[in-house]
Amino acid sequence: MPRSLLTALLIVAAGFQPPAPAPAPPPATDIFLAPFGPRAQPAVGRAVNITRTPGYDNQPSFTPDGTAILFTSNRGAAQTDIYRYTIATGETARLTNTPESEYSPTVTPDGTHVSVVRVEADGTQRLWRFTLDGRDPRSCSKR
Repeated sequence: MPRSLLTALLIVAAGFQPPAPAPAPPPATDIFLAPFGPRAQPAVGRAVNITRTPGYDNQPSFTPDGTAILFTSNRGAAQTDIYRYTIATGETARLTNTPESEYSPTVTPDGTHVSVVRVEADGTQRLWRFTLDGRDPRSCSKR
């Protein structure tokens, strides 16, 4: 093989980068809730798993009145949605059901909406808001 062809092959081979592997799905996680007594000697009670589902359950946020927890969950779908766990009843209800993924649920300061970070189809992350019952999604970000 001529030396110049071998050099060219080595240069091309050295610059070759295989495609990056697809990102791994989020790890399987659960959310636990435990009673807390803030006395002189703080006490934490027995923790209870409030999600008990395979897959990603994360980013919990208490509602301002302390009666519920909002969290992000992937329950076998291609994307994540927001769920509400009601502490008194132990019931979990789906808050959002969209083709996009929502993360980081937080009740807005005025108490009328839930803000989320939505990952849109093109991968862009924007701030969105939903009513407290998960309806009327609106973007809060300028496009």
